Amino acid sequence: MDDWDDIRWFLAVAEHGSTLAAARASRVSQSTIFRRIAALEAALGLSLFERRSSGYTLTEDGAALLPIAAQIAANVEHLSRVAAERQRSVAGTVRLSAPEIVLAHVLPPVIGRFRALYPAVKLELVATDRRVDLASGEADVALRGGLAPTDPSLFGRRLTYDRSVVAASRAYADAAGLPQSLADLRDHPLIRFDPPGAPTPLLDQLVACFPDEAVVLRPNTMTAVVAAVRGGLGLGILPRFVVDREADLVHAPIVLPLPVFELWIITHERRRHSAPVRALMDFVAAYVLAEQPQADE
Repeated sequence: MDDWDDIRWFLAVAEHGSTLAAARASRVSQSTIFRRIAALEAALGLSLFERRSSGYTLTEDGAALLPIAAQIAANVEHLSRVAAERQRSVAGTVRLSAPEIVLAHVLPPVIGRFRALYPAVKLELVATDRRVDLASGEADVALRGGLAPTDPSLFGRRLTYDRSVVAASRAYADAAGLPQSLADLRDHPLIRFDPPGAPTPLLDQLVACFPDEAVVLRPNTMTAVVAAVRGGLGLGILPRFVVDREADLVHAPIVLPLPVFELWIITHERRRHSAPVRALMDFVAAYVLAEQPQADE
């Protein structure tokens, strides 16, 4: 069997006497129930119902399997109830660090859904582009952009990877157009991320893409870059997942010579078995992996 949910449709048809009545009671289409019953019969190699003009009646095989199916359904319901109770029982405080841009554009819906499932877990959010020290307890869990952590004491997984794009507000694009090549960037006001601290290879690459003579603004956070681009002050380099989430932003058809942006969720080895930490990491990972399309590597 590929889908345990087919048992639910078997029980519904047996109870209501037809696929039409079962569909009405379950608020799904009749064709869906018909297909799932056919799939269940094919998987079992048995005919469960006799189709008559008056409705569906159980075959001898169907009648023999009905009480077993009912017990399976009860067990699944019990499993779901126990899982929900265990979720509610997970308690504690988790300090989560994330870059400002991720906190603003990715985490809000994730946190809301997590809190609904784990009401006894309190979250402390640290919005910073700095890499917090997990070993010293600056945070319990961190979302980090960049390559895989090399420290063997850190545990985690990659959530997504994405390309950076040249972004503009829709108003700016309508008024001035979008560049079609890297050379065209010199004809536009540019907003270049200028983080504090020593130069990095990524910063050197940004400088190469956005030459000094065209740069009109140098924000020191990515959140400020988003705000400036949204305000129509010029073009900025942003992760595509940010642009895709902003209705008033568009991006130019330019492939930038920049590395793929990776987002990792990590914790320190000594915290990985903490129930609230594990619950948060699993939940955030499942949400991001389901919601975020992956860029071509």
